Amino acid sequence: MVVDLNNLDGLPPKFLKQLQKHDKKFAESSSYDDFENIESIKNIIVNINDWCLKNKVIGYHYTKAFENEIKQKGLISRPGNEIRNEFMRNHFHLFSDDEQKLILQRWEEEFGKEGDELRDYIVNFVFTLKNGGIDELTSYYGGEQVYLPIYAIPSIGDKLKGIGTPKILKCVLDPNDIECVNLIPFGKIAVSTYHRTINPDASVFDVTGDLKIDVQPGNIEILKYNP
Repeated sequence: MVVDLNNLDGLPPKFLKQLQKHDKKFAESSSYDDFENIESIKNIIVNINDWCLKNKVIGYHYTKAFENEIKQKGLISRPGNEIRNEFMRNHFHLFSDDEQKLILQRWEEEFGKEGDELRDYIVNFVFTLKNGGIDELTSYYGGEQVYLPIYAIPSIGDKLKGIGTPKILKCVLDPNDIECVNLIPFGKIAVSTYHRTINPDASVFDVTGDLKIDVQPGNIEILKYNP
């Protein structure tokens, strides 16, 4: 089974029936924090999370990329040096000599000569489509390993905007491969999503998950990004 925590497609009906018993509380609450510690709801969160860990979840990856590359290669877990070297091979001709020197300088200042172990081999996902903070990811080509230290330089940032097109990659993932800071994240996200079906003005609970393995093209659906 595959569950989409953005809309609860694939979640067994038994969990929805359990949540319906708390609709009054959900309607009165504006934040996930208002009910997280209610024992009966907490039990549902834990049970949903346990179920997710035995199945698959949908993760959403925001990017500026080329569709044909995603279809051929999927999402590849790799070090930043490899990503930046590929960027130089394919796109460095778009930048002037002075811009190229500045890019290399800023990269070294940001990532060091050996790369950035905190970002290397990591592909980031969220699990709902209600997230903020994705403007840079969908505006500038290359991901943080490329654009982070250079996008604010106007002449360079404008050229990064002209490469690729913004996309959302809807990926089928094994939740056991995903690293999250939050405990029982999938149960919490599911209950937050249900909460908003009862109270559309309620705040969104989501997490960022890190994946350190490749996602094959067959497990990726490419969605258009409409800001």
